[in-house]
Amino acid sequence: MIFRDKHNGTLLNVRRDDFINDRKYFQEIREKKNQTIANTSDGIVTPQFLRKYERENGDIRFSNLVQLLNRLNTTIDEFVFEIDEGKERSIL
Repeated sequence: MIFRDKHNGTLLNVRRDDFINDRKYFQEIREKKNQTIANTSDGIVTPQFLRKYERENGDIRFSNLVQLLNRLNTTIDEFVFEIDEGKERSIL
């Protein structure tokens, strides 16, 4: 999937698996926004499911991930940017 970075306009080529399985970035965003697992998951997935996703890198449906990100007022582009930035930091 290709996304345009809204910060500088560059194109990011990210595999779907990159952001479905990178739970740490989701958890970081949720915690930065001071949201609990219960508030974030309400009506989308169970709190237990979200806890497992964040802890154990569990699989999540793309549609559920989008809804959870929306709940956090975070776009897919912003999420992909976080992943891309994290990967750059780990390379340095």
